[in-house]
Amino acid sequence: MSYSTQEMRIDQEEMQPEPLSLEARHSFFLQLATLFASGCSLSQSLEAVGQGDKPGELQRVAVSVLLKLERGSRLSSALASEQGHFTNEEVSLVRLGEETGKLHVVLLRISKNLEQSIGNRRQFIQASLYPLAILLFSFSLVGMMAFVLLPKLHPIFEGFQVDLPWPTRLVMWASSLVPWLVLLAICGVFTGLIAIRKNPQWHRVLYSIPLLASILRQRSLGELSASLSILVSAGARLDHSFLLLAEQAPDPAIQLALTRIRTRLRNGYSLPESLEAEDLIPQ
Repeated sequence: MSYSTQEMRIDQEEMQPEPLSLEARHSFFLQLATLFASGCSLSQSLEAVGQGDKPGELQRVAVSVLLKLERGSRLSSALASEQGHFTNEEVSLVRLGEETGKLHVVLLRISKNLEQSIGNRRQFIQASLYPLAILLFSFSLVGMMAFVLLPKLHPIFEGFQVDLPWPTRLVMWASSLVPWLVLLAICGVFTGLIAIRKNPQWHRVLYSIPLLASILRQRSLGELSASLSILVSAGARLDHSFLLLAEQAPDPAIQLALTRIRTRLRNGYSLPESLEAEDLIPQ
């Protein structure tokens, strides 16, 4: 190896760990699958990933996993020890691949699933741009009328020496607070983004917004269907697969639905019967 253990430990201590992005995880599993399938050992594959052209968190994680493998850990255990970088589903798939002797196949399937997730996310963003633009334009138009046009008409209204309707007075009073409201909104947006980034549990708040929840739920169901296909093809039992999916589902409603499906499967119901009993699952 070109790395010394001491140098790698120093590098890991100096760098603050950041969760791997979806693209970084896809790159990790794709490189690992390609190298491993070409005949390289796991250690050689991880070393090659750790010697990437662009040093970053991906390379640090690869080196960290490599160190654990050299100490006798299995790949699945090494991935599980990297807190926040790999999902329970990915770790379980790797463990199944180790037990069934299909590790190279599982690694490739994980990379393809992540690639599909990246594509779904891009499509979701593209599909959301137009309605978001319309919504932003509508709010801007209403805001300009309420906080720019009406205040300029205020002296004219006063010249009439008549009492204005209370909605108009309320809007004019609110227009005097515009600078503070804008500052408060900016602070709230940044605080929300930081909270979501540091604590993924805040993503659950998005599923309480009616229109957005429907879009996110359809996207989640698509990703979970692909994950179920990978788990079953890797040899996982159906009930265990739904358990893993329920642990990874970001939507509480989907979590409950998957848990109920798993319970029916364990009680002897078939998969179609278990799915048909859930209104949340498209028929």
